[in-house]
Amino acid sequence: MKIDRIIVLAALMAISTAAADEATNVQGFVRDAVGGVLTVLNDPELERIEKEKTLTAAARSMFDIPLMSKLILGREHWPKLSEAQRKEYSSLLEEQVLSTFYDKLDLLAGTRAIYADAVQAENGRYSVSSEVVFQGERYKMCYKVYSKAEALRIYDIEIEGISLIRSYGTQYKDFLRHASIDDLLSKLREKGLGEPEDLQAVER
Repeated sequence: MKIDRIIVLAALMAISTAAADEATNVQGFVRDAVGGVLTVLNDPELERIEKEKTLTAAARSMFDIPLMSKLILGREHWPKLSEAQRKEYSSLLEEQVLSTFYDKLDLLAGTRAIYADAVQAENGRYSVSSEVVFQGERYKMCYKVYSKAEALRIYDIEIEGISLIRSYGTQYKDFLRHASIDDLLSKLREKGLGEPEDLQAVER
């Protein structure tokens, strides 16, 4: 019986160590990814067009855009889209989010971040909290991360407790109450949907 307890204890310690290592990897992924973005933002030598090009590439390596697209529309609307519509919608969503971010490029210069340890949630998903210091004000951020094909990806960000997924989800679902998926795609093509109001409110 004593040997059995030792084996169980050793197994639990191994699991705990593996989980701690994974949490460290997640924190490092967020720190490096966001740090790379801040380096670009704070580089006075880079032209705006080069900043946008570099940040677009960084966003595509950091975020799981297809998953975010699915989560935003949710179970009610996502199944209604054809494969072609899903592909176009994901691309248009990326354009909307990045366009909103790029509108603030000049304002975001000088931003820096402070990170906390990664915390494991259920199903192997993690959250990494941080504080972003922007124009003398501190904003609480939380990056939601999971492993996809052995690569880490961010699938949501919370700013002062406001989730990007929920904010855009509310905006799109409100629009779809009186319109079709085709109408939504048309609106996104026209860039007729701006930043969700609750995200705007955080920045004021």
